[in-house]
Amino acid sequence: MTKNERLIRQTVFKSAEEQKADIEAAGETPIFSYNQTDFVKERVALEIQFGKYSFVAYDLFVKHLAFYVRDQIDVGIEVLAMKSLHPPAFVIDADQHRIVDRSLNVGSEFAKLLGRLKIAGEQHHG
Repeated sequence: MTKNERLIRQTVFKSAEEQKADIEAAGETPIFSYNQTDFVKERVALEIQFGKYSFVAYDLFVKHLAFYVRDQIDVGIEVLAMKSLHPPAFVIDADQHRIVDRSLNVGSEFAKLLGRLKIAGEQHHG
């Protein structure tokens, strides 16, 4: 990688070693950069992010695009968690502390879980 856009265009399809040699031969200073993605299979790149992720634009317009331009992938997929999948924060105000024991009904939830396990146990395959 280099700051020289013309040189980047000339070297993008070359290996890292060839890029470095060409950049140095042009009198420029090479900048080490590393481009990876989580999974690549059958020309599909998959990037998975959980939690807050502020680099989606970078993944789409730099990482996936670089793989595409080098003819290594046909499509890049970015998987992000939705806000609705994040658990709500467990915050208790001082005047609400007395109702916490009623809001956490573990016995009822456990009974529901056992009911689901019982149904799953009755299924027969074969």
